[in-house]
Amino acid sequence: MLIRQLSVFMPNQKGHLARFTGLLKDHAIDIRALVCFDTAEYGILRAIVSDPERAVEILTEEGFVAKISQVLAVEPEDRTGSLHEIFRLIADAGQNVDYMYSFVPTQGAMPYFVIKTDDIEKTGPLLKAAGVKVIDLEL
Repeated sequence: MLIRQLSVFMPNQKGHLARFTGLLKDHAIDIRALVCFDTAEYGILRAIVSDPERAVEILTEEGFVAKISQVLAVEPEDRTGSLHEIFRLIADAGQNVDYMYSFVPTQGAMPYFVIKTDDIEKTGPLLKAAGVKVIDLEL
C-alpha cells in the first residue's frame, strides 16, 4: 500500500533538473510522477520512479542529496466532494497532510493523488476502511 517516493534536494540553478532527468534516462529509470517545490536558492524534487533504490544510488554518486520516503496514492471517486472527504477523514483522525500532488497514470485515467501525512502508517488503513481506493503501484 505504501509507495517508495524519491526526494531530491537540489540547487535552484539552470540545468539541474535536466541533469537529474538525464541521469535517470541514461540508467533506464522511468519517471511516473514528478513535482518540484522551490525557494530562491534550492528546490525539493519528489518523484515516483521505477527503481527508487537505484536512483538514489546513481544520484548520490553524482553529488545529489537524495532519499526514499513512504507515501500513499489514492484514486478519489469521480464526483464532486470526493477529495474533500479524503482530507476530512485524515483531519478527523488527527493527522496532518504534509504535502500532496497528483498525476495521471495513463491517458484517459482518473488522476492519482499522492499524499504524505505525519502518520503515514495509519493513513492507508484508515482510508481503505472508509472505502477509498488506495493504489498499490507496481512499477
